[in-house]
Amino acid sequence: MPRSLRRKNLAPPGKCIFCEGASGSGMSKEHIFPDWLRELFPRSPEDTHTHGFTSWAELSPGSPLSPITRSHRGQGQASTKKVRVVCRKCNNEWLGRLEKRMKPLLSQLIMGESVSLGDSEQLFIATWAAKTIMTAEYVDRKKVAVPQSDRTFLMRNLSPPQNGRWIWIAGSQSMEWLTGINHFSARLNISPVDLKTPEIVNLQSTTIGIARLLIHAISTTVPGHSFALNDPDNSDLRQIWPLGPEISWPPQNFLTDDQVNGIARNVPRAFGHSA
Repeated sequence: MPRSLRRKNLAPPGKCIFCEGASGSGMSKEHIFPDWLRELFPRSPEDTHTHGFTSWAELSPGSPLSPITRSHRGQGQASTKKVRVVCRKCNNEWLGRLEKRMKPLLSQLIMGESVSLGDSEQLFIATWAAKTIMTAEYVDRKKVAVPQSDRTFLMRNLSPPQNGRWIWIAGSQSMEWLTGINHFSARLNISPVDLKTPEIVNLQSTTIGIARLLIHAISTTVPGHSFALNDPDNSDLRQIWPLGPEISWPPQNFLTDDQVNGIARNVPRAFGHSA
């Protein structure tokens, strides 16, 4: 893969995925989920996590490109996962401040306590969710769909980019998603398809469950594609990015295991991935 193409999504090897080494600081391991969650949720040897990846390929010479999906189920709870992709300066400074600022609000949401989510609260949650997704992608570098420009924007503005990203929250009573994350990345079939780089992904869908809180996010670098809900008023998902109407938490409805799994699998299903 040409280096110029790789840089669209990936930070250079050994460089911070946010500042790209500008801090001059060495690398550190970053928890995908905040480490303080272990105080609230016990871990089990049976815990697993799943990642999916879709690429486009010719099933026979001259045939139209078809989606080929590979999935991997790994051992261990999502909250135990660490990735060595963030420098010590970013980790200890702006990322540390973000986690500290988010902890009281995140605690209220995951415990189902009463809170009103206006613009500032929605921005905090969306920024934390985007940061978490950007970090979680690097469990497997081949699945990274978020471009470097988005990570740089978030670091400089403490906000996700406005375009090409949608984030929702919902209440959850799912035991399967007590602390869980599922990341799926794929390539939207753009016409004409670039056969030289079919492995470059341009779409990601991530579902995060933490006790009573469910976060679902979709982003793409393909212009003109929208993943906004068709009927938001009758959906259990409430949009927080782009900023939505004020939300009263906790919600009236809490999603079951099957309902959460349906949300998590919605985008993968569109690419022929059923699990």
